[in-house]
Amino acid sequence: MTPQRVFNILTLTGNSNELEKFRLHAEGIDPCVLGRFYLNDFCFNNFIALPNAVIQGTSMIEMETSRINVWGCASDALGVSLEESPDKLIYMFTTGKCPPKKVLDKINLLYGSGLNIVHKTR
Repeated sequence: MTPQRVFNILTLTGNSNELEKFRLHAEGIDPCVLGRFYLNDFCFNNFIALPNAVIQGTSMIEMETSRINVWGCASDALGVSLEESPDKLIYMFTTGKCPPKKVLDKINLLYGSGLNIVHKTR
């Protein structure tokens, strides 16, 4: 059985300085199972950090459960594509099982007053 994936489009518009702050905040190194890391243009862990005990070594099932509890979805942003212009950032990515609701709520809390933020799924 193939795991369910959700295709997400996150569009941010506004002042170029605010967009750059967001872009730099979003990019980073994502934690994976057993302490491995990979580079990503949109790192959920930069907005809501997973507990260190989860990152340092756990089973795939525990990692997925922790991601759902902490981020609201079963995986980090996968296959991220970023389109940039001076007044817009468009992130296209997939997530496991559902959209990253808790991460999106945090982004709105941190950047909602300075940027227009629109999230859609397909």
